[in-house]
Amino acid sequence: MEVVDFKVKALRKVSITPQMAAEWLEHRNTINPRKLMPSHVSYLAKIMREKNWMQDHPVPITFNEDGNILDGQNRLAAIAQIGIAVTMSIYTGCPSIVSEHIDSGVSRQMYYRVNLTGAITSNKHNVETVNSAIILNSKTKKDVRQTPMRIHEVFNLNKSGFLFGSSVMLHKLHGVRTATCAVALSEYFAISPAKATAFKIGLMAPVTDIESAQYLRNKLSGDRMEKFERYYWCVFCMNAHLNNTSVVGKFFRKSPDWGDYQPMIDTFYQNC
Repeated sequence: MEVVDFKVKALRKVSITPQMAAEWLEHRNTINPRKLMPSHVSYLAKIMREKNWMQDHPVPITFNEDGNILDGQNRLAAIAQIGIAVTMSIYTGCPSIVSEHIDSGVSRQMYYRVNLTGAITSNKHNVETVNSAIILNSKTKKDVRQTPMRIHEVFNLNKSGFLFGSSVMLHKLHGVRTATCAVALSEYFAISPAKATAFKIGLMAPVTDIESAQYLRNKLSGDRMEKFERYYWCVFCMNAHLNNTSVVGKFFRKSPDWGDYQPMIDTFYQNC
């Protein structure tokens, strides 16, 4: 086990073993008033387990002159949890007064951290669309915190589709300007760019001769519905347009069983 002199003021990289992390948490986390955040620890553990942790992370694990932890307890807990050594920067001998200024800024949303370029849509809309695609196709109805690597991975699977679909979020009509609708459009675009483009134009226009687009527009803007139900309706109407069938007089179950449900396209997100 590497020996660390906590009294020396220094910044250096250390291979932190699970044993070191557990020992520091037990004996050097006595004055930290903040509690561990289990959800954040799990998130960090997932990144480390998948070997996506950046060794050049700009914020070191920080100890004061007495060797007590000022910042980094969740990272140490994640290392102890996964049972694998992780190389990180540590800063020892830091004045205790620094703790009054740690984490005092504004937390960064995912769309500030991940840059998905697009000529028309904003980065915020792009990231929200990709995140919704992961949630919708996971079929868990649980909003799990995603890693930047996962956002990039899924975005690259259908990049042109996501850029196309997320532009609908610039629309002013309530219900239409949602990430859920953008996801369905991105999947439709992957199947048929020409038909998806025609459908989106009809969806965003006040009046259109595309029956299924007008029907969906009225449905989304008129009814209050949760994410999955809105997605079902988008898929239902887009499939009707794709297959040149009518939606008039058709009834769609409000909460279809997952076993009976088929999305527009299910090959992109099988591992979400």
